[in-house]
Amino acid sequence: MKILAIDTGMPSGSIAILEDDSLIAECMPCAEKTHAEKLLPSIDSILKSSGIRLNDIDCFAVTIGPGSFTGLRIGISTVKGFAWCLKKPVVGVSTLKTLAMNILHSDKLICPILDARKEEIYAGIYKREEETLTAEKDDCVIKPCELVKHLNRQTIFLGGGIKIYGDVIKSELGDNAVFAPHDLWHIRASNIAKLALREVEKGNIQSPETIVPYYIRRSEAETKLKQFILT
Repeated sequence: MKILAIDTGMPSGSIAILEDDSLIAECMPCAEKTHAEKLLPSIDSILKSSGIRLNDIDCFAVTIGPGSFTGLRIGISTVKGFAWCLKKPVVGVSTLKTLAMNILHSDKLICPILDARKEEIYAGIYKREEETLTAEKDDCVIKPCELVKHLNRQTIFLGGGIKIYGDVIKSELGDNAVFAPHDLWHIRASNIAKLALREVEKGNIQSPETIVPYYIRRSEAETKLKQFILT
C-alpha cells in the first residue's frame, strides 16, 4: 500500500510517501513560502522524484490538528480533493501524536506541547505500546501549571511550547522533566504515514467528507462571533 502523507499545521510542513513499511521519500518544503504557495508544487516534485503517479497512491493521510487553523485547512482541503477525484480513502491523525512518534522508542511518558497562545498550550500525554503510542491523556488545550499535575513520573517533552514554557515545566517537575533535542520538535510526514498505515490495517479508513480539522478550541473569529450572537 502506498500512502501520501501531508502536514501543513506546522510552519515548516512535511510530505512523505510510504509503501507498506518502507519510506520512499520525505521532504520539508521551503520554509520561506506559505503552504498555499508550496504544497502542490512540493507534492508534484516528490511524486516525480519517486517515479510515482498521484493515481498510484492507495490512501491519503493528513494531520488534522491542533495547529495553525489556516495551515490545517490547506492540508485537509488538498487531501480531500485528491481523495474525491481518485476515489481513495483518507486517514486523519493527531498532530500531537505524530509529534510524539519522533521518540516512539522511549519507555518514559511522552508529552508533545505546542503554543496555543493566551498562556495555554496544546498538549497530549502518550506512552509506548509495542510499535505505536497510546494516549494516557487525550489531546487538550491547557495551562502549563495544570498539565504538570497529570505527570507523576519522568516525562520527555518536545515541541515548540518548550521555548515559552520550558522553564515553568522544569520548575514544577525538576528532574522528571526531560526536554528532547530541538531537531525532534518538528512533524515528520513519515510518522503521519506510519500512524495512518496502522489505522488502515485495523480497518479505520475514512471517506473524504468525514475529515475535518480538530482545532480543540474555537478560532478567535468564531469566539467573537459567538460573543456577538449572545450579546
